Amino acid sequence: MAEEHDRTMQIVTNLDRAGIEKKLGEARQVAEAFSLDDAKGVLSDVSGKSAAELQEIIDRAVSGIIGKPEYGRLQDLLELVELNLKNLK
Repeated sequence: MAEEHDRTMQIVTNLDRAGIEKKLGEARQVAEAFSLDDAKGVLSDVSGKSAAELQEIIDRAVSGIIGKPEYGRLQDLLELVELNLKNLK
């Protein structure tokens, strides 16, 4: 049975690089828990990437889960990271 995700996740828009990479690590763990090998694979190498590179990674990870509510937690994490990409210098 798929884990129900909480749509009341706190939206944080001041994550720095370490926070962004931590959230992407959490997203990778969620992808792994759901056996989403494609998403897990693209989320494996995020350290030190530029905002543009991370946006591509997020887009690739999201492409396989769009419209699938059972992966809501993963989508939420990726959206949160996406909101914070502007903070990367």
